[in-house]
Amino acid sequence: MEAHLRKLWDSLRSSYWFVPALMTIGAVLLWAGTSMLERTLYAAGTLPSAWLYADDIDSVRTLLLAVAGAIIGLVGVVFSITMIPLTIATAQFGPRLLRTFLRDTGTQITLGTFVATFIFCMLVLLRLRGDPAQPLPQVSVTVGLLLALTSFSVLIYFINHVAISIQAPVVVAEVSAELLAAIDRELPHPLDQAAAPALMRAVDGVPPDFAENARPVVATASGYVQARDDAGLLRLATKHNLVIRLLGQPGDFVVQNTPLAFLWPGAAASGEVDTAINAAFLLGLQRTLVQDVTFGINELVEMAVRALSPAINDPFTAMTCLDWIGTALCRVCSRAFPPPDRCDDQGRLCLMMKVVTFTDLADAAFNPIREAGRTNMAVTLRLLDTIMVVAQCARTEEQCATLLRHATVVERGSVFGLPEEADRQAVSARYQTVARFLGLSEAGVVTEPVRAMLGEPDETA
Repeated sequence: MEAHLRKLWDSLRSSYWFVPALMTIGAVLLWAGTSMLERTLYAAGTLPSAWLYADDIDSVRTLLLAVAGAIIGLVGVVFSITMIPLTIATAQFGPRLLRTFLRDTGTQITLGTFVATFIFCMLVLLRLRGDPAQPLPQVSVTVGLLLALTSFSVLIYFINHVAISIQAPVVVAEVSAELLAAIDRELPHPLDQAAAPALMRAVDGVPPDFAENARPVVATASGYVQARDDAGLLRLATKHNLVIRLLGQPGDFVVQNTPLAFLWPGAAASGEVDTAINAAFLLGLQRTLVQDVTFGINELVEMAVRALSPAINDPFTAMTCLDWIGTALCRVCSRAFPPPDRCDDQGRLCLMMKVVTFTDLADAAFNPIREAGRTNMAVTLRLLDTIMVVAQCARTEEQCATLLRHATVVERGSVFGLPEEADRQAVSARYQTVARFLGLSEAGVVTEPVRAMLGEPDETA
């Protein structure tokens, strides 16, 4: 259920209609509240006329019509301006970055303010129909004028906001903020903290006849796995005494009528179980950051690779992306990854699945940028600097070995990618600094400097 709610909230946040719809409802409620307040004050004879707008009905009607017409015109202008960052994002940063712009709170509130002001003015105008001698709704009219002034102030803010939001460093920082939030959400346990009971490794292991007696569960639809209800799958396996091997993880593409999972024992599982397993995989047309941390890395990498293309040729944006990628990987270094097995409270194996590791994230971060920036000395040096920054946060042998492997491949690639000997020497010197800090051989053997960094005793002493 939690996975379904998170996917729904992500879909609502990534739309231009949700916040304006809420603000429109708020405008209707505000109109109802001001109308009730006016009737109460009129009945009590305490309406503070000196503080409210007062005029004849015809003048007020003309004024509100002018305000509503101006607001609806500004809505068209705002929608036109909104298309500018969307077009730039598609051309320069990649179509997957449209999601970040659609989630922009400033744009959503701006559209909502204009729509809510228009709706409020229309509702007040409805009360001005009929007898010209009727009491003037002074409170509602005054609130409508204040909303109009607020709308014009929001327009000025919006123009400034758009000018800032299309700058490459700001876009990179926004994507990085979403990535860091996803890391905190999906990897909440510190590396030195014991895993939660539901994440503990099973004690009975894989059934010996799993391959013979397991049967596949085929997918009923195609699409990207945006989220997966692991808690629901664990309850399902516990209830029916099943062992489920999941083949797809968040971010994978599932093809209809292909195996989605394997059930053991296959004879004990019914069609109801198959339906429940398919329902636990929330599919969509694109990847999201609901449970897919790798997708956030991919977004930063895509911006960097596009910036390094001959059409754009912006290595500074690529280096900015590397800075934020290093920030994300440093955050990951201190987090415990969930084990591939899930068990019930008695330690019985229930779920087997693929899980993302630090090596997977590092490969997704460094490999494409290394290939695209091999001929650029500045990007190559920044790549080694980023590895060095992450190395200072590394806390396991896997992390150190992975970082050294990437540094080694970067240095080797510079031999063929950089034609100038001086550039190759600069890269080699930077690589030696990284290698000495890590204290690892290419085979991943931990030496004394790394043991000291990890706080482990020297076994050779």
